[in-house]
Amino acid sequence: MSRNFFVKNGYRSIRLILSSKGDYSQKDSEWNYSDIPHLNYIHSRVEGITLKASRTHISNIFLQRVGPFEIPASVNISHLTAGKHEYIMTILNIGISVVTSHKNDSDGCLTTTTYEFFYKDLAGFIMCLLARMTTRKNYRILMSEDMPMRIQRGILRRKGIGFKLDTLDLIGFTDTLDISCNNIECGSALQANEEFRIEVTGLSGSIDTANDLLRVEWRDNNLLIVPKICPHEGAPLAHKQTHMHSADHLHDCLLCPWHGRKIGPVARMNLLDEEKLDFCIYHRQFSIKKTKCALDKQSGLSYEITLRLKGPEIRCKPLQKNDKRYDCELDSNETRINHKGDSG
Repeated sequence: MSRNFFVKNGYRSIRLILSSKGDYSQKDSEWNYSDIPHLNYIHSRVEGITLKASRTHISNIFLQRVGPFEIPASVNISHLTAGKHEYIMTILNIGISVVTSHKNDSDGCLTTTTYEFFYKDLAGFIMCLLARMTTRKNYRILMSEDMPMRIQRGILRRKGIGFKLDTLDLIGFTDTLDISCNNIECGSALQANEEFRIEVTGLSGSIDTANDLLRVEWRDNNLLIVPKICPHEGAPLAHKQTHMHSADHLHDCLLCPWHGRKIGPVARMNLLDEEKLDFCIYHRQFSIKKTKCALDKQSGLSYEITLRLKGPEIRCKPLQKNDKRYDCELDSNETRINHKGDSG
């Protein structure tokens, strides 16, 4: 539609076609292009605000950095079918029509973006040439920041992890706004009643378990269960991303690198006083149980812990603030972060 408008009014155009490909699903590419909150966390050369959004349309103002310059741009995007996003952009005195398609192929997903730069006179033509050259460079930067997100989701899919937004006819813009939503499911990555045995020795330590989805940490006879991927959309949570510290380390939080959500331990167990504890993550219920306790002459008490997945998928009730296991972010907190650098 936008192309016809420019042609009807006597504009000519030059074109640029760029593509990216990886071992992930079409749904991962579609989600990436619809996902609003990641913009100001992932992309280093673009700052943006959303003026208005619905499932199928969104209007933004971007500040695009080009070398030492910062150029404002208005962007309107429509997403009417799962396999396509269409943009109309105005930058300085030129208009740009953009169509991005998402297609599965034998090796994963091919994402192709076609840019058409419209001009009416010589000055506009020169501007379009400069814009095309800049777009090619910026595309490489944008993809270097976006591709790790899609690749991570591809890795999770191959483990058997599921994504709730996949069930939608299309992943709309407003479907991505609430970062407190937990869209990750265990899927086939973990089986009902599967057990994992963990040796807890020494004053402190950690071990990854449950198909690398959970980290078990212990400090001074306190056991913590920490997600290794964000329950929102699957971002990897590294220990070095610890964002907030507490005096006893029992309320430490991780900061999701994709959307800024704060993630705290989903379970906390005092090994001296408690024998068993249930917790919920990834829409599944788990239990941890102390099965053996012994005295080690060098490190003090040591324990054998059993982590077990309890049965089929359930809907977990959020922990309340008066629950002793409540933290800054558990299974259903309503923290929203809208700007780069916000702590929530």
